[in-house]
Amino acid sequence: MRQIPGFQPRRCGVIRGRPEKTADVPYGELVLLFVGEIPPSRLAARIIDLKNRGEVAGSVFRSGQHKKRFREICGNGDYVSLCADHGRAAALFLLSADTFLWNQAKPCITKNGIRYREMAVHGIEPDGYALLCAAKEMCGGRPGLSLSELGDPELISDRLLQVILSGILISRHGIGITAEKEEKKGRGLGKKC
Repeated sequence: MRQIPGFQPRRCGVIRGRPEKTADVPYGELVLLFVGEIPPSRLAARIIDLKNRGEVAGSVFRSGQHKKRFREICGNGDYVSLCADHGRAAALFLLSADTFLWNQAKPCITKNGIRYREMAVHGIEPDGYALLCAAKEMCGGRPGLSLSELGDPELISDRLLQVILSGILISRHGIGITAEKEEKKGRGLGKKC
C-alpha cells in the first residue's frame, strides 16, 4: 500500500503464494499451513491470536451482502473459470467484500481479467483500498500489501484481516474453501472444484 501520512514505513514481505492442491483440509488447518509458510512476524502472531480466540474457524465473508455478491458471481456461469484460476477467484472475493469497491469493479470485470486501471476509486475508504491492493496482488500483479502492513492492527482491523486471509487461502487452495460450511450443513453450492 502507499504510505499513509502519519504512519512509519513498514518492512516488506508479500502475501502472494503458489496455488496448492489440498484434499479436503479444514479451513482452520489451511490457516495454520499459511502461518507456517510466513516468517515469524506480527502477522503470524495476530493470526494465531485470532485462531485461539475462535475467530478463524471457517471461511469469512465480510457481511451477508458480501456473501450474496460472491455467490452471485459463482452462480452466473463463471464458476468453472473461477475453479481454474484461483487468483481471479480470490480477487473477485476481495473486490465483492466492499460495496463501493464492488460497484466500481463490476464494469471492469471481463472474461479475460479485471481492468484495475479503469476503476474509478477516488473517495474509497481505507478498508476498501486495502481490499483493492490485496485483490491486485492475488491476480499476480506486483505486491500491494506487505506482511508487516497486514500485521498492523492500526492499518488492518481484525475483521478485515479475516477477509483478506480468506482471499489468500482462496488464491492458494481454490474457491472450494468458501463452500465448506454450507456443504457440511447440506446447503452446498452443488459443485466442487
